[in-house]
Amino acid sequence: MAIEILPKHVQETLVAMYLRLNGFFTSGHIIHSTPENAGIRERGDIDVFAVRLPFSREPETGVPPSQYLGIRNGTFEIIIGEVKSGREPVQFNQSLQDPSNLLRVLRRAGFTADEAILLNIANLLSNSMIPQEVNHPENQIETLLAPDGDIRYPTRIRPILFHLGRRHPNRTQAWFVGYEEIMGDIWNRLRPELQPDTCQRVYDYYLWGPIFDSIATYIKDRSRNDPCTPADLVRALTR
Repeated sequence: MAIEILPKHVQETLVAMYLRLNGFFTSGHIIHSTPENAGIRERGDIDVFAVRLPFSREPETGVPPSQYLGIRNGTFEIIIGEVKSGREPVQFNQSLQDPSNLLRVLRRAGFTADEAILLNIANLLSNSMIPQEVNHPENQIETLLAPDGDIRYPTRIRPILFHLGRRHPNRTQAWFVGYEEIMGDIWNRLRPELQPDTCQRVYDYYLWGPIFDSIATYIKDRSRNDPCTPADLVRALTR
């Protein structure tokens, strides 16, 4: 039986590809409810859950990490990503703002076993998830931890909105990652005519895995002259 690809699959995979190309390991994450709450199957989910190790690098690709994303070398980076589309508002879902849900997600990240630290971070992030009205990278929601106890490396935790229905933030919007950054970054990393001498960009695209391979094939198509929009991509892959 063929697998049905839904718009949500394409959108979340697109963001995962953007982060993957910037050195992150990515997955989704279901925030499970407890058995006694039989009427509640889950407490929400994380669209894209991503971690990047402190000294991750891939110089052979010829493209440095995204400046917009602001990755810090030597830092253990954790991104709790929420993917928006269409005209959805630039704000996090209520389930992700719940500190008890954030606590479960932070445990999954595995950067410390100290419950007090995790609970403190969950509360700090929850209280910070009201978007700022000025578009500036300094208004990103984040927590920075210095090495201490079982935290071996500087650790940075960021809930980030990835909005595929908006090109980029305007001056009065909260900071988010819009589709212009996502599509442009992927384009620069995948297009065959832009390949550096150190990295072959024509290969068996199925090696990416399901949905990733369809996105890679679409973007690498030599008949394409500029980055598509996420809406174009969704239409092409969900017909």
